[in-house]
Amino acid sequence: MTVLEHRPGNWRNLLLALTALLSSGAARAEPIDDMIAFDAVYIPALALSTGAAQDANKAAKARVALAALRAQWPALQRRLGASWGSQAPAGWSGVLSRTGQHIDRAAQASARSDWHLAHEALEPVRIDMMKARQRHGMDYFIDRLTAFHEPMELLATAASTTPPAALDARRRAELEQAYLQARVLWRGIEMQPVDETRYGLSATRRAQLRTAIDDETRALGQLSDAFRANDNLRLLKAAAAIKPPFSRAFTAFGRAEGDGVH
Repeated sequence: MTVLEHRPGNWRNLLLALTALLSSGAARAEPIDDMIAFDAVYIPALALSTGAAQDANKAAKARVALAALRAQWPALQRRLGASWGSQAPAGWSGVLSRTGQHIDRAAQASARSDWHLAHEALEPVRIDMMKARQRHGMDYFIDRLTAFHEPMELLATAASTTPPAALDARRRAELEQAYLQARVLWRGIEMQPVDETRYGLSATRRAQLRTAIDDETRALGQLSDAFRANDNLRLLKAAAAIKPPFSRAFTAFGRAEGDGVH
């Protein structure tokens, strides 16, 4: 028989210690919850900064969103830094350090009302975090939207900058390749269920997300039809139409004013 078996108090102490350890583990948020908490304040700052660059009337809301992100970042950084424990993706601490720098640069740009620069300062954050999560093998729904953004943006930019007469066979082929990439990525989004409760989506934002996904699917279908038609103007209009529903899907994951804290 061991010494512990002769000392009941030791068993009680061990049981209490194990209970405390298990309880702390159960209470600790999983990494995905920390990512969701960050994106809840990051996404509004990102979206509203580009909105303010296009419409000065949106500057006040953009400042509020960016101020909230900057104020909450120190606590979020600590939370994100600890969320993986010893299993953090390679380079994760560097990602967080650069995120703080990007947020500071965005805040400085907003103080000068340079909203284009503020938005550009925030853009790398989601890319850096997506790549780190992908290296770690984490399937995070918002990363699927971020991956879709690249070919979607190429198509939408072409729609706003290319005259119909300049859309020759070579350029059409380039855009069709971007479309095919976007369609594959969007299919993955359609097939991936979203835990709306875990992502903290209010009833309004759940409806926004579901409607946006349906609208994006229809817009991509119309773009597919436009590629088969010999009408450059129709093609460019269809390419432009894929951006608004994507934007609504992405911003559904940002915490709107009045929403509870995740």
